[in-house]
Amino acid sequence: KEALVERLKEKMKGKKFLLVLDDVWGTFRGSWEPLKVCLHDVGASKGNTVLVTSRIRNTLGSMITPSSGPEHDDLDAPCIYHLGTLSEGDSWSLFTRCVGKTNLSNPMKENMGRTMLRKCEGVPLA
Repeated sequence: KEALVERLKEKMKGKKFLLVLDDVWGTFRGSWEPLKVCLHDVGASKGNTVLVTSRIRNTLGSMITPSSGPEHDDLDAPCIYHLGTLSEGDSWSLFTRCVGKTNLSNPMKENMGRTMLRKCEGVPLA
């Protein structure tokens, strides 16, 4: 883990970046602090952004740490945006675009697709 952080520092030093951490789980908590320190060291004041997505609300909340002291004055306040779920109609529309309407021409396949979407409860994960 430490070698990865050092390598990241080396590659990103002085560069502007947008880092996307997608679908972060609760097990990431222990890795966040060293990564956060590394990101701050490589240039938090250069307009860099870290975008984190997670289905687990507590994971995002645990990643927010209050900025304190002059060394953190250049950090923007974190923002958490909670996405809503898709309606049944929007879920079906997205599903048919991905699968193709011709693949759902059989009523049994359409029924299977609609059943699967109900189980997803409006969350387009797959």
